[in-house]
Amino acid sequence: MANSFISPYLRQGRILDIGCGSFPYFLKNTEFAEKYGIDKTVSDMTIEGFKGENIISILEHAGFAEDRIRTGYFELFMNIWAVAYR
Repeated sequence: MANSFISPYLRQGRILDIGCGSFPYFLKNTEFAEKYGIDKTVSDMTIEGFKGENIISILEHAGFAEDRIRTGYFELFMNIWAVAYR
């Protein structure tokens, strides 16, 4: 459902899924040029397991993205829980 709200224009850029979880279902099932996820529960094994799945990076904390958020690096920020509970 969340995919239906995303403009095709935005899909040419980068998405950051905040709180992607230990299994990043949304990132795995959406189309973007580059996909990133951040979650506190992500283990090194999860990160390794998703290499080669067209998910650029899954991170265990948000420190990595702080500068990129400020500079407009991402076209879209996603938090599936915010969409689901609106």
